[in-house]
Amino acid sequence: MAGILCVWANVDKDAVEFYENTVLPQVRNPNFHHSIHCEITASGMENEPVGKLDSPWPYLTVFETRDVETANKDIVDKTYTPPDEVMNGVFKESRFDTRTYRELKRWQDEEWKGEGGSGKMTSPDEGGAGLMNPEDIEDVACVTAMEWSIVADKEADVLKYYMEVVGPLIAQSPDVLRFRLFQVDSATTIQGNQYTQKESKKLHKFFTMVELASEEWPWDVVVELAEDEQWKAYFDTDAVVKWQVSNFLVKQAYHEDNTKTPPHE
Repeated sequence: MAGILCVWANVDKDAVEFYENTVLPQVRNPNFHHSIHCEITASGMENEPVGKLDSPWPYLTVFETRDVETANKDIVDKTYTPPDEVMNGVFKESRFDTRTYRELKRWQDEEWKGEGGSGKMTSPDEGGAGLMNPEDIEDVACVTAMEWSIVADKEADVLKYYMEVVGPLIAQSPDVLRFRLFQVDSATTIQGNQYTQKESKKLHKFFTMVELASEEWPWDVVVELAEDEQWKAYFDTDAVVKWQVSNFLVKQAYHEDNTKTPPHE
């Protein structure tokens, strides 16, 4: 099944240039269709409990994968990891948190090249999940990432509401290129040559990724959603849904037709 591999990186300041200009451009794998590299930016909620992800690191790289199982195996086999002398050298003080996610649903702007349509709910079997013409990924200027979990006895109700109301509503904004819902599959922390796998039951089960054409939140639909009574009942307290969110600005896009695009200004 298709999905994404996310790598959150806490890289020593002296190693950032090497990471961005040498390591990431060299990550080439037939299982990756394209990737975007981002840096965290203000969301307005940094000082609130919901304002940080489990991995509150400054850098996020999202790899669009054709098969999540292959991505999981490649992580174990260290396919994407630099040699030990690099991990124990320039990256000695760095940490990399990896997550793989399986796509559940997707809403996509009909004006954006690729499958799907604005407000149309699709599944990975109805359009190749996140795969599209490779150059289209260059349109993404900002990414909003949200981790969340639902109490067991409310999961069916909340997911129904999310798929029938939240996804279609957010996707209506002209700034939203794509709105996707995922379920976590695996999680690994890498420090030096040490790999630590996390238990999935201790992680937020769901992950939402919103790809935006601008650096601004789609306030028109966000305000409308915040006034919805079901949203208030489910998301305004942590009694039903526990969630946290961060915003990232895209720095580079990588795809099969070019090694590296010019950075977003």
